Amino acid sequence: MADNSTSPCELCVELELKIAELHKKIDSGFPYGDLVEHRKVHEDYIKHVAERAALWKSVREKTVTGIVWAGLMLIGSALWEFVKTALRSVG
Repeated sequence: MADNSTSPCELCVELELKIAELHKKIDSGFPYGDLVEHRKVHEDYIKHVAERAALWKSVREKTVTGIVWAGLMLIGSALWEFVKTALRSVG
């Protein structure tokens, strides 16, 4: 800030300028100064991220389910072939 030789009025002016500068920086983060639209944009981003996470969770679940079913089918067919071979050798 200023040195000790400045008057209280000069400090007020300097403080007001700093506040105006900060206000301008804050306002620059809002499209057309619309706070509601700014919030809606963030809500849309959050919704999109949640939907994407749900999609990938579903893909992982379906993939694991498919792998488990394929493994069960493989084991089942191997057992079936073993039983068929065992019954042919007995008969």
